[in-house]
Amino acid sequence: MLKLRFFGGLAVDQSSAGAKDAMRGARRLALLAVIPIGRQRSVSRDKLLAMFWPESDAEHARGALSQALYTLRQDLEMDDLFLGTTALSLNPDVVESDVDAFDRAVDSGTWSDAVGLYAGPFLDGFHLSDAPEFEHWVDGERARLEQLHRSALESLAEEATTAGRHRDAVGWWRRLAATDPLSTHVTLRLMEALARAGDRAGALQVARAHETLLHEELEATPSAAVRDLAERLRSRVGEAPPQARPAPPPPPAPAPPAERAKAAAEPEGARGAVKGATQSGALQQGAASGAAPQPTLPAWEQESLVANRFLIKRELGRGAIASVFLARDQRHDRLVALKLVARNISDVVSTARFQREIAIVARLQHPHIVPLYESDETEGSLYYVMPYIEGSTLRDRLEREQRLEIEESVRIAFEIAGALAYAHGQGVVHRDIKPANILLADEHVMISDFGIARALSEAGGRRLTDSGFTVGTPVYMSPEQACGDPVDARSDQFSLACVLFEMLTGRPPFMGENTRAAMADRFLGPPPSLAQLRDGVSAELQGVVERALAIAPAERYPTVAAFAGALRSGPLRSGARSSESSEEKRWWRSFGI
Repeated sequence: MLKLRFFGGLAVDQSSAGAKDAMRGARRLALLAVIPIGRQRSVSRDKLLAMFWPESDAEHARGALSQALYTLRQDLEMDDLFLGTTALSLNPDVVESDVDAFDRAVDSGTWSDAVGLYAGPFLDGFHLSDAPEFEHWVDGERARLEQLHRSALESLAEEATTAGRHRDAVGWWRRLAATDPLSTHVTLRLMEALARAGDRAGALQVARAHETLLHEELEATPSAAVRDLAERLRSRVGEAPPQARPAPPPPPAPAPPAERAKAAAEPEGARGAVKGATQSGALQQGAASGAAPQPTLPAWEQESLVANRFLIKRELGRGAIASVFLARDQRHDRLVALKLVARNISDVVSTARFQREIAIVARLQHPHIVPLYESDETEGSLYYVMPYIEGSTLRDRLEREQRLEIEESVRIAFEIAGALAYAHGQGVVHRDIKPANILLADEHVMISDFGIARALSEAGGRRLTDSGFTVGTPVYMSPEQACGDPVDARSDQFSLACVLFEMLTGRPPFMGENTRAAMADRFLGPPPSLAQLRDGVSAELQGVVERALAIAPAERYPTVAAFAGALRSGPLRSGARSSESSEEKRWWRSFGI
């Protein structure tokens, strides 16, 4: 059996004398990392050619790949090493890897096995300088596995806490803190675990270390939740054990249901880059007071010229953070959606950092993601450019129809999940999934403003939040994002589940009469029953949505791809067979799923 180890580096464990020869060929070893194990997964030869021999002509690249595969079979003395011809996979009967075992452990929820297998970053220290596509793939895979490792650690910590094994919980939280020492959420949970284990001094030491690190790394101070917990621990008054999560701010008195539903809808001007649509509200101002944001952009005249290049045709919409214009890119002679960031936001955002973050997002190439052309600065205002797409947003459609058919809702969510899974694999989290950022063009679903919230947040840092802005849209925001904690791909999963809930029922799962109430609502209890709000929804579909809406990230699906798989695996309507009705099977296949 050939054993491949990719965590913490790259190694081949095999008794044949030729294994040492195989270890000398970096490109051949990289092939073993990229080609998947198993009969259900494979990678095409064309993809391998583009990844490893991008500069070679087709004939020489095919010859080089064939030679590399032949040499691996010979050196490892394994004629049956590879399966397939045009698409390749590694034979699971003769090959195993730590990454493959790790993924299986995560899928089955055996968290301790997953944590035991993770021996360090994927392919740590391994590089192919002349294969940029391979390096790009490694970055995405490394980010995916790191995220799953953190999810496994958090699951073990939560399980230990629930079982009352507080010393074990301390150990798991400490390991998780080592992977993300700046996380407010992890710091709080570690402090709580230490307090429950009777080590209040240790909890205070964690708070001091967190404060020092924040000051040194970000020139920032701990969150109010960390400071409050530390103060309670110092007081040594016999209060009850600290709560697992800081209590949200008390909401105001509830408004009548009709008013709540109206308030939960996104503010006017929260649309994407489509015909007749307005700008995404990725940042909301006045979160603490619920005050309506006031745009501060100049009044652009029609046919104005931006950056000596973009000829403004008309304004498409205006929002809190930007205005979007239909413009003609004179350099490339094409219509584009030009988004100009509000001057009051541009003033607190680092232009260089914003453009670096935009460059990361611009790498995304997926049929369900609106591409980002470029970004720059003009007369003190940041701008970014996207294609102009004829169509409407999901928000527009929900305003017309209120709710969609069950199958159509799941189909849209499934396509969004596919785009998110791809982006998460590249290390990019959207942070603002909502109906206004989902475009419908000829029934084709696309996500817009990908990573813009991240770019503005990372580039603005503390100065942005101090100016009264919060990243995301409160109605669809995950609990960790609402608390100001660092977010990962599971935050997008929560937001997507909110959107699916609204498509099915005509209302978001968590609502409030203002921003504060909308953010607090998700902490006050579970969402309303999906089945009670929409007749015909199967118990399986309700269970999938409820799990994706879990308050704790560790209780959601480990990846958005797993969420999508769960949507696909069971019947959608109540009364259907668990194996899927023939009609549902035909429906899925009609979309190539």
